[in-house]
Amino acid sequence: MMSEEVKEPKDILRLMEDATSGSREALEAFYSAFLETEFTIIERASQGSSPREPKYPTEFFPFLGVRGGDKTWLPIFTSVEAANEWSASTPNTTSIKGADALNRIPAEWWLALNPGEETSKEFSPWEINTLKSGPDGIKAAAEDQMPALVIEHEYTPFTAQDNQALAEKLKSLSQSNDKIASIRVATERGLDSDNKTISERILIGIACEQGTSTEQMEEIKGSITQEIATLLIGENAFEVLVGIGEEALSLGRLKEIPPLCAIESKNEFNMIQILLIGLIVIYLVIFLIKF
Repeated sequence: MMSEEVKEPKDILRLMEDATSGSREALEAFYSAFLETEFTIIERASQGSSPREPKYPTEFFPFLGVRGGDKTWLPIFTSVEAANEWSASTPNTTSIKGADALNRIPAEWWLALNPGEETSKEFSPWEINTLKSGPDGIKAAAEDQMPALVIEHEYTPFTAQDNQALAEKLKSLSQSNDKIASIRVATERGLDSDNKTISERILIGIACEQGTSTEQMEEIKGSITQEIATLLIGENAFEVLVGIGEEALSLGRLKEIPPLCAIESKNEFNMIQILLIGLIVIYLVIFLIKF
């Protein structure tokens, strides 16, 4: 079992990244470290950190929960800064060891470690209960979490009908940033050798205008990731991709996906503006000719 040596957030983040390699040993090391690491958790007194208030087991439950879809989540973080970024405020926080978080989380709740961050982890109720049973539970959880082999990926267009709230959010974000040229959204499904879906997530491709700097693209990616993470917690895994122009290599997986309809409406609005300006110019020319 992982020792008391793992104390710093960077250690648990490194182990979490190692666990994505597909190694059962790496996943066991992460689980062991998780139980001994101190995390940041938002206190329930900080009302307003999430618009979706869950049903708490008692009125005295001290930590903030979040309702997403048909699940309720307990978010914890590797730093106070990560908690502040996720909640878009400065909530009251406290420290909690991973093992204590698992023991105090209500039954049937899910646990989200660093929701919205590039390196994050979701713990299911079964996973939580299994990890409580010590070394044998760690081995059982790691065995269960080992992913099947993805043979190929399938991409299908995402429409406003799939998730109206997400479509409206992306429309709002695009219209508030003139560096965004278009947004394409697809559902990515990982298929096994029997053509069965074994993984699924949403890909959001942001094509930026020519001349957008690397720093501006990173800022766009970060802000959209944060907004969508709060919106989709408990619902869908997702990734935000950015690039210059629609032919950017980073957006290659979405090349055949049509722009989201919300972005088309933005382009239509710009065309209306151009037509109005044209009519005004014609009117002025006619006026000057007459007088």
